[in-house]
Amino acid sequence: DEPEDLDEPEDLDEPEDLDEPEDLDEPEDLDEPEDLDEPEDLGEPEDLDEPEDLDKSNNYNDFNAADDIEKEVIKVDLKEYTAIEENRIFETEVPSIEEIWPPKVLEIIKFVDKEDNPFFDICKDDDSELLEGIDYLINKALEKQKIDNKEKMFTIPGYDLTLVLATNHNDKLKLWERRNNLGAVMFSQNKENWNALVLKYNADNNLIDVEEVEITKDSFDPVDWKFVVSTGNRLKKV
Repeated sequence: DEPEDLDEPEDLDEPEDLDEPEDLDEPEDLDEPEDLDEPEDLGEPEDLDEPEDLDKSNNYNDFNAADDIEKEVIKVDLKEYTAIEENRIFETEVPSIEEIWPPKVLEIIKFVDKEDNPFFDICKDDDSELLEGIDYLINKALEKQKIDNKEKMFTIPGYDLTLVLATNHNDKLKLWERRNNLGAVMFSQNKENWNALVLKYNADNNLIDVEEVEITKDSFDPVDWKFVVSTGNRLKKV
């Protein structure tokens, strides 16, 4: 058999036209912001009143009872007041020299010329530790001298001064030896002049005489200066 004729496909409807989208309203214009009012001008700050001057006399009276003080002063007779003050001055305890300087130091001061003496300058500097050290060394030297009967000497640093504890042997040889030894100390300190105090004590270790000695490089003759240099160089090595 012949195949059956198929029906023609039905025509599909044309798609419906979609509505155009509605036009949105234009956004409303926002109002311009209102101008803010300018801040009000504040008035210039008022000048503060100057503080009232306080009555100084009243203020002083409040805190110091000046009136009472004044009354007391008026009651005091000037002459009587002066006498009272003078008594206070004389009754005030001032430390004596004996309390300030050690005994052996004080003994020396009583002998030396206070106007122009390096030892007195040391005491005026009031270095208590140094003064105590000098007192100690003198006492130790006297102890040793009792045993060996030889001269002792020591130098006070920074003052160009040597203290010599002499013996009773003051012959020419001993004096020459002492002078050369002092010159050697001077040379070892790179100085050209030097001072010394020769101290003489009795058997009870009481000071009985002080001799002030000043030497210079030029005071030595060439022969003695050789001894000075030789001994001085040995001192430099100590």
